[in-house]
Amino acid sequence: MDRDEGMRGPNAVAFSLLLKRDGKFRVFVDLLKHGSVHGYDRTWEHHLFVTIATIDREKLMRSNFSAEELQSIGQLVVGELAILYRMDTEMSAD
Repeated sequence: MDRDEGMRGPNAVAFSLLLKRDGKFRVFVDLLKHGSVHGYDRTWEHHLFVTIATIDREKLMRSNFSAEELQSIGQLVVGELAILYRMDTEMSAD
């Protein structure tokens, strides 16, 4: 089993849920980058808003997603992290 050594890459994806008045959930996806607040470098800073989606409350509560829907979410996360990694790599090469 892997241990958490406290090491993280420079980028992350954050998901947040907001329950709307109509009973549906709004899902927000944001990109984060390692930041530094008061010399403490294990913080995350908001970098970029990626997308938003609305999901039926019952579907979310039952985790009733098709394989295609889950695959789409996974591709979004990995794709966004890959873009940030390439951007970081290109910027450090300059």
